[in-house]
Amino acid sequence: MVPPYDASNTFNVMLGIDILIGLVLCFFGYLISQIRIAIGLILGAALGANIGYAVSQNAWVALAAGIAGGLLGAVLSSIFYFTGIFLIAAFLGGLLSGLISAAISHQGPQPWIVLLTAIIFGSAAILLNKLRVFITIMATAMGGAGWAILALISFFVVKTGTPVVWSSQALPEREKILAYVILFGWIVLGAMGIAAQYKFLPSLKDGPTFKGSGAL
Repeated sequence: MVPPYDASNTFNVMLGIDILIGLVLCFFGYLISQIRIAIGLILGAALGANIGYAVSQNAWVALAAGIAGGLLGAVLSSIFYFTGIFLIAAFLGGLLSGLISAAISHQGPQPWIVLLTAIIFGSAAILLNKLRVFITIMATAMGGAGWAILALISFFVVKTGTPVVWSSQALPEREKILAYVILFGWIVLGAMGIAAQYKFLPSLKDGPTFKGSGAL
């Protein structure tokens, strides 16, 4: 006799997979990114499965969505890898220049400075191998840390029945403290991932080169 379908078991398994994927990206994202199709396949499959399960609450739909998402992610990651590197570096460069210009002038960020710096940073990340390596490590470490922490939060919210309220009002003090703890945990885990990726890959200091279609 086939046992009755238990949605909670599927939910637990998917959250466990999400946490595992987040930690793998956090600590080994650079290794995975050497084969761009692999990271696109993993992320696409995970996102597709999560969306499919959220919409249908059915394991088979989640599996089908995961397969479709994995295939789509593999294609997109191969095509748009350098676009992603450019956008991440441009965002970071623009954000940094905006903060600095606002601090120096004691006014709002100057749009032309932000735009120019974003273009310079994005272009440099495409042209300079070491900067591209750093952007890849930082993005995978912080992104993976965020993925794992969000999965843990989802588990806590579902298992404890904690209501999630979206409101424009100021958060109560307890929720503020919790938000700061989550933010601190994300930063610490991401920083650990960045440090670990550099430690595990000492050859990065010499500016590694790559062979094959997965080369950065």
